[in-house]
Amino acid sequence: MRGPIRGPPLANDIAVKSYVQLQTMFDAAWPPGRLCYIKSSVVRRLEEAAIDKYLDWTQRMPTPLSAIAFQQLHGAASRVDPADTAFPHRYDHFNLYIHAATDDPANASKIVRWAGSAERRCSPTSTEQCM
Repeated sequence: MRGPIRGPPLANDIAVKSYVQLQTMFDAAWPPGRLCYIKSSVVRRLEEAAIDKYLDWTQRMPTPLSAIAFQQLHGAASRVDPADTAFPHRYDHFNLYIHAATDDPANASKIVRWAGSAERRCSPTSTEQCM
């Protein structure tokens, strides 16, 4: 088991935001011309073994622009009936994002390989089986 993460927070941006603010808050990280390959999936629970796998894959990121991130979905989103919207995942869960990115076209195949491998190797441990 890994110890707790120590140090100051990387960001403290919790606030009510408009849809446009939310959708544009990371625009500076994705300038025109940047090559990116993104995999995502639903993660029902973050168990210790899965967290260790994701942390191991962060050590293998192909470029400093790459990342693995989780977005927690719960609260009001989980109180809407699944049949009421186009998004049926109305229960507490996380969205997993595997972002592989580069500004160098020579790294294009490397970022695709890393993201695909990370998703395939981590999925059996962490993604839900019920859908």
